[in-house]
Amino acid sequence: MRRDNGLLIALLALVGLLLLWFAADMAGLRLLVPTVGTGLIAASAAASTLGRLGIALWAAVYMPTSLSDQAAQFGPIGVTFAIFTYILAGVIVYVGAPLTVTTWVQWRADRQAATP
Repeated sequence: MRRDNGLLIALLALVGLLLLWFAADMAGLRLLVPTVGTGLIAASAAASTLGRLGIALWAAVYMPTSLSDQAAQFGPIGVTFAIFTYILAGVIVYVGAPLTVTTWVQWRADRQAATP
């Protein structure tokens, strides 16, 4: 996109994509746990969005090489394993981001309660 339209359009597209991911994560978490506060959901959505960005960067570097290497070595089952690795990374981010944020918030609250 950057080569055809310039750097500004590419940055605008990246910001739009990040906002879309954040809004989708906010909506999904709000639907799953409507009783949790907005601050905790926003922090979880932000962590998930950053994780999703990390997966996208990782996949851009790793997946083409992995898919071709796995296809050459193992055939279609190797390609399936490479795709499952990508899916597993996504699941780890989607489950790990809210768990990490919740654990950190609980740890911080316990630490503040213990301080006189």
